[in-house]
Amino acid sequence: MSVLKVENLFYTYGKNGFSLRNITLALGKGSLTLLLGPNGSGKSTLMKVLSGLLPFQKGKILLDEKELEPEELRRLCSYVFQNPTLQIVGSTVEEDIAFGLENMGVPRSEIVDRLNAVLEQFDLKKLRDRDPLTLSGGQRQRLAMASVVALGSRYLFLDEPMAMLDRMGRDEVLNSIELMMSYGVTILISSHDLSNLLTLAEKVLLLVNGHLEAELSTLEFVNLDQLYVEIPISVQIAKRAVYPEFLHFVPTLEDLKWH
Repeated sequence: MSVLKVENLFYTYGKNGFSLRNITLALGKGSLTLLLGPNGSGKSTLMKVLSGLLPFQKGKILLDEKELEPEELRRLCSYVFQNPTLQIVGSTVEEDIAFGLENMGVPRSEIVDRLNAVLEQFDLKKLRDRDPLTLSGGQRQRLAMASVVALGSRYLFLDEPMAMLDRMGRDEVLNSIELMMSYGVTILISSHDLSNLLTLAEKVLLLVNGHLEAELSTLEFVNLDQLYVEIPISVQIAKRAVYPEFLHFVPTLEDLKWH
């Protein structure tokens, strides 16, 4: 099975010390991993480094034991911002998906084939001529994911994909995530909304102050009362929602204020 490995990775923004410290992890093909941690812990930074958007100072990123160069990372891996609007470049849904393929020099006939395929797969056919800026939040996330699949990215890093979405939008994103997993796309997600993602995830990574403090199976995670840091209220509630046996946690007013 194809595995993306990170070994002893360090990253710094400047002279203020390392923002990511000695990160080691592995992502198996077609798996979904959750990346959790407090705000400012380095989750977005880690995903940008893994997708080749930020250069790291020390360490290695390997695929099947072969060390990857930055350009290979950018070809294999894609990062979707919390606000997918930041990645919209086309005046229509169709143009937006085709843009990346054109930049890669993909022949026009193949662009048409890939475009039609992802429009069908992500239920965007009826929206192909729409201005992406007029789409709902869930539709924009689906567009971002469709573009990734069209490009042939094998690894996808989603930054808070459920943020600011209504229930319908969240359902649309979840369906798209399951679709990509069925294609063998490996997914790493940073999210505070875990109520449905926990049932799909293989494992949970806990990042604190730029350091990977824990790597747990999903079952281990939901059965822990305490980790190395205080668990956000949304995570506690998500545990109880997904696993009915997790009934001993009752949020207090102070808990709700903390979140």
